[in-house]
Amino acid sequence: MKMFMSQLYMQKCSARERKDLWESLQNISSNVSGTCCIGGDFNMIMDPEKRLGDRPHRTYKSFDFVTTMETCGLIDDRWVQSDEKIAKAAVKYFERLFNLEEPIMNDSLMYCIPSCISTDDHDYLTSIPDIHEVREAVFNLSAQSVTGPDGFNGGRIITEKVTLAQEIIQGIIKDNRGGNIVIKLDIAKAYDRLSWSFLAAFMRKFGFAEVWIDIIWRLISDAWYSIVINRTRKSFFTSSQGLKQGDPLSPSLFIIAVEVLSRSLNQLHFDPNFTPFYMQHRGPKINHLAYADDILIFN
Repeated sequence: MKMFMSQLYMQKCSARERKDLWESLQNISSNVSGTCCIGGDFNMIMDPEKRLGDRPHRTYKSFDFVTTMETCGLIDDRWVQSDEKIAKAAVKYFERLFNLEEPIMNDSLMYCIPSCISTDDHDYLTSIPDIHEVREAVFNLSAQSVTGPDGFNGGRIITEKVTLAQEIIQGIIKDNRGGNIVIKLDIAKAYDRLSWSFLAAFMRKFGFAEVWIDIIWRLISDAWYSIVINRTRKSFFTSSQGLKQGDPLSPSLFIIAVEVLSRSLNQLHFDPNFTPFYMQHRGPKINHLAYADDILIFN
C-alpha cells in the first residue's frame, strides 16, 4: 500500500537544533517508501541570488540544508512566472545537471581492464566507409532499430537474466558466513552524468586507438543545449559530460562505461576478504547481473 506523509515545520530554532532537524528529516526520508511532503519556513535559502538586501549570503551556511534537500529528494517548491523567469530557472537547473564536478579517477580500476582491441579492430574502426557502405547501412535500418527514450533498443528479451536471478535468489536462505544479500541498483540519470574524461580514459585502457577516441570525443562534446518556452528558444549552454539521448552510438559508449563496473565487481572473487553469495559449487560464480542501467549485486 502506498503511503503519503505530510509534515509542517514553523518554529524558529538555533543552529544546533536546525542541524538536528536536518538529520531527523533524512532519517524520516530513508524510512518512508511513499510520497512525502514537507512544508514550513526553514529560514534558509538554497540560492544566493534569493538574498535581497542585508549582508551577502554565506554559501557554507546552506550546505547542510542543500544536502538534506538532495538526500531526501525534495524540491524547493516556489512558483515561477513569466517566460523569462521560467527559462532562467530551467537553464540554471539543466546547466548545473550537465556540468557536475569532474569525478576523482580511481587508479585501482585500471588494473582490472585489459587491452583487448586488436590491430585489425583499429583498422576497421578508423577506416573511411565508401558511399556504397553508407547507403547499405542506411537502407538496412529497420523501424524497430532506433533507440528508445531511455537510450536502449526496445523488444530485447531479458527473460534469461530474470530466470537466472530468480534461481540465484532462492539461495538467500542458505547458511553463509555473514548471510546473503541482494542489492538492486538503478543508475540515476545514467546518460546525463557519464563523464567524458572517464570514458576516454577507459577506452584508452581497453586499447582503442587515439584517433578513434578523438572522433568519439568530438562527437559527444560538440553539443549545445537550449530551452524552448512557448515555442521560443531561450538561451544556449554547453555541457561537460553526458551522452545524447536517441543517438545510436550512445548505448555502445554507455556499455563500455558500465563494463568498468562489471569487471571491477568480478575482481572481488580474487579478494580473500570477500564472501560471495551462496551458490552451488559446481556452477559458475556470479556476483552481479546487469541489463542497461539496472544492476543486481549478490553478496
